[in-house]
Amino acid sequence: KLFCEEVDVGEEQPRTIASGLREHIKQEDFEGRMVMVVLNLQPRKLAGFPSNGMVMAAKGGENDSIVELITPPASAKPGDRVKVASLETYAPVPKIKIKSNGNDQWSQVVPQLKTNDDCVCMFGDEPLLVNGEQLTVATLKNVQLS
Repeated sequence: KLFCEEVDVGEEQPRTIASGLREHIKQEDFEGRMVMVVLNLQPRKLAGFPSNGMVMAAKGGENDSIVELITPPASAKPGDRVKVASLETYAPVPKIKIKSNGNDQWSQVVPQLKTNDDCVCMFGDEPLLVNGEQLTVATLKNVQLS
């Protein structure tokens, strides 16, 4: 059910990431493309291997059966940071530990990640940006990102 990906995130070595996208995305549509990855999560062991990040996608349709990968702008390159114009970037970015009870920083962020009427990826009312350009999905409007 999982893909085990090696993702170039602009670091010395690619990150190994496990994602539950296998039943939704064809391998040939996934391999070699740019994606949005959350990196500041604590590593987790999934299906016997460590996962060091999360590939983000939009989910919609009946029972979230339609999944689309987030598309960074053409100017994006591995390692570029996703920003929201009104929020300052702090260095270093803290690692977020996911807890099963949902009482963590990530569970407070996720509800604010969605697409709008124009398929633009948003944090609240502001677009997610890379190099000042918006991240998008192909067709899913007003759905959750995760």
